[in-house]
Amino acid sequence: MKKKLRIFQIVLAAIMAIVAFRAYPGFGIVTHTNLRGSMTDFPQLSQFIPSGTPSESNLGIPHQFFESSDFWVSLLFTRRSIRHGHAFRPGEWLSIAQREEVGTLLSDPSSYDSWMGEAMCGGFHADFYFRWMDSADEAIVCLGCGEVLLIRSGKKFRCTLKSSTHDKLIEISKEAEQAAS
Repeated sequence: MKKKLRIFQIVLAAIMAIVAFRAYPGFGIVTHTNLRGSMTDFPQLSQFIPSGTPSESNLGIPHQFFESSDFWVSLLFTRRSIRHGHAFRPGEWLSIAQREEVGTLLSDPSSYDSWMGEAMCGGFHADFYFRWMDSADEAIVCLGCGEVLLIRSGKKFRCTLKSSTHDKLIEISKEAEQAAS
C-alpha cells in the first residue's frame, strides 16, 4: 500500500511540475511582467527600427482576457514557442509577399507614434511575431491596441503604430486568415 501511495505521489508531483513549467509564461503574459524594461523614450525610436523583409512570422495564441480558456489550453497543451515572454504558434503565418509588405511598413519611421500608456483593451497581447535574420531585429505586434514592441540586441522599445499602419496590418492579418482557411 505504501509503495502505491509513493508511486502516486511521484506521478502527481511530475504532472504538477510539467503543468507549472508549461503555465509559467502565462503569468508573465497575464501580469505584463514580460513588458518590463521596455524603453518608451520616442526620440530613441531610430535605434530600433528594423529594415527589410522579416524572415520569420508567427501568430500569437488567443488573447489572455477575451479568450482566457483558449489561452490557457493553447499555452498548456499545444505546441508553442515563447519569445521574449510572449507565446506564439509554430509555423509561418504570412506569405513572402505579405512579409515584404510588413517589412515596408515596419521599416518606415513614419509608421510609429510615441507610446501613450497602457491601453484599455485588456493589455498588450502578442498577435504577431516578426524576426529579421540578417540583423537579428524582432518585432511583436498587438493588433488590438496597435502597439508594437521592437527588439534589438535584447533591448526592447515600446511604441504605438499610426492608425494607417495599424489598419494595414489588420488587413494583412485578415488576408492571411482567409488564405489559411
